[in-house]
Amino acid sequence: MIVLYYLCLNLAFIYVVLFVYLFTNTKRKTHSRILTRSIWKFNRVLDRCESSGDYHLPKRTIRGLKHTTKLEAFFQSCKRLGSEKRARLFVENRDAIISLMQREKHKTIHAFFAYMMKDIDLSKEQGGGYGDLMLSFLTENSVYTRENALKAIYSFGDVKLVSDAFVILSRKRISHNEKLLMDGLLAFHGDSAKEIVPNATEVLIPGIGRSKRLLEETVQHDRVKKVLEE
Repeated sequence: MIVLYYLCLNLAFIYVVLFVYLFTNTKRKTHSRILTRSIWKFNRVLDRCESSGDYHLPKRTIRGLKHTTKLEAFFQSCKRLGSEKRARLFVENRDAIISLMQREKHKTIHAFFAYMMKDIDLSKEQGGGYGDLMLSFLTENSVYTRENALKAIYSFGDVKLVSDAFVILSRKRISHNEKLLMDGLLAFHGDSAKEIVPNATEVLIPGIGRSKRLLEETVQHDRVKKVLEE
């Protein structure tokens, strides 16, 4: 009787393991299939953009970016474009993309979008609007979203934007991993990177809110006020 009991128990365990394996494997294959199909569709859209010279995306295409798999496919398709065309695509669709991300409440989408933005290579001038969006992501309760947003902010090469980011973190009493902060700042290639490193270090490393001068100079800017008042 005891042997039969343990035999049934082992069989039940094997069935559970088999079910989990089949379920995860099916889910993985489904994701891969959707990703491949989405990349193909985005490639066709971007091919039409290149042929016509018009980089404004259809509204249906923009709406699809609220799904993680389609967002991943979109960024993979964008890699086919040269840096100049890729920047043009994001600039010409800036209002629609930013509006979608502001309406989207799923934090995973925000984290993933910020992660992808760091590789788009937008200049300081082209990053306008996207920089403000990244600043708003800094207040979300997710270390991944904050870190990805900071990396995107660094990538724009705008010293003032980086300064705004540290003021918001300071005023909102948001703590972030010190090593990640310093690694990001030391790798930052802005037109005056050497100016922001000591300021940000004074604000966040020894203690939050230590640099009154930096706060007073930066807090009056509209984009900082907007995030601080939320």
